[in-house]
Amino acid sequence: MYFRPSTRGPDHLNCTWKFFENVIVHLDIVEEKGSRLPGAHIGSKLWISDESFDNLQEILERYITPCNRLLREALVHAKFLKCDKIDNLDTFLK
Repeated sequence: MYFRPSTRGPDHLNCTWKFFENVIVHLDIVEEKGSRLPGAHIGSKLWISDESFDNLQEILERYITPCNRLLREALVHAKFLKCDKIDNLDTFLK
């Protein structure tokens, strides 16, 4: 997982993380520039959808870590089916 500047503009960051095998997630993080602290390189508030965060560490702790935890729980569930092609899924469901 890494954070980088976004091509959407100077007030956006992009978070890219490998969610599951070949599934890559790109999060658009909007920076609220507001009153910056001296020496700060990112905005004073960071937004993912309608949820605000104070820094990148908080995004990791409150957003990404819970998503990863839910994914691990889903992977060990008895009804989880790993399927790499839609045809295989269709056959299994029928």
